[in-house]
Amino acid sequence: MLTGGFPCQPFSSAGKKEGIRDVRGTLFQSIVDVLASHRPPSFVLENVKRLLTMEKGHHFATILAALADLDYAVEWRLLNAMHFGLPQNRERVILLGTRLTDERRSHYQSGELAPVRLAPIDDLRNLNPFDRAMLFDPRSWQAITTHRTRFPPWGMAIDGRVFAAEPGGFAEALPLVKVAAILEPRVSEDFDFTEATLAWVGANSPVNRFVNGVEILSNQQGGARMGYTIFGINGVAPTLTSTTYSGPRCLDQKTPRHPI
Repeated sequence: MLTGGFPCQPFSSAGKKEGIRDVRGTLFQSIVDVLASHRPPSFVLENVKRLLTMEKGHHFATILAALADLDYAVEWRLLNAMHFGLPQNRERVILLGTRLTDERRSHYQSGELAPVRLAPIDDLRNLNPFDRAMLFDPRSWQAITTHRTRFPPWGMAIDGRVFAAEPGGFAEALPLVKVAAILEPRVSEDFDFTEATLAWVGANSPVNRFVNGVEILSNQQGGARMGYTIFGINGVAPTLTSTTYSGPRCLDQKTPRHPI
């Protein structure tokens, strides 16, 4: 099995958003070369959420076509770390590929459904009747080269054709784990806010609401300045960019100190 994650910066909302035109984005070709030369029975790849939507799905369609051309059945799903018992709202696209044998290809060509591994059966029941009918007929799927819209969170690609749908929720999600459940009772003074930082966040406006499971206590300019956003511990942690994150900080200067 090949596992890997090609550079996400070209596809991330925090990067230059040049996709496969970015030199780092072209490193995906190295994965294609390894798959072509070693022919592993399966692979698992990972990247950021925006990969599905950049330039109306153009970049993701290119990636799907390259993988499908290597005789792999490809399934993808947008998954969130907080659904697997981790206290963070962190969405990532997972691509799972299975090499097509002659037997498997004959099954698909006869109209049999490809094995679904990233969408529980309860999720598939949420598909609308039209999508359910198409799912069971791979011959009716759209050609990848004609796809011109953003890709939904789940789908499959086989022999140059693609099926994509919105399955709704994630039936196998684990109970939410809050940040408060994993905090150490005491932390070093190194994590305290400095006087300068306290002055900066003193200009924050109160928010006191939850967004995607993240508790937001206050921010500036509606959250546009993420580095000044104060997050609570009664929800999950946000996904922060490297340009805004410098480690957890404590507002309460008294012990015990609680990072937020």
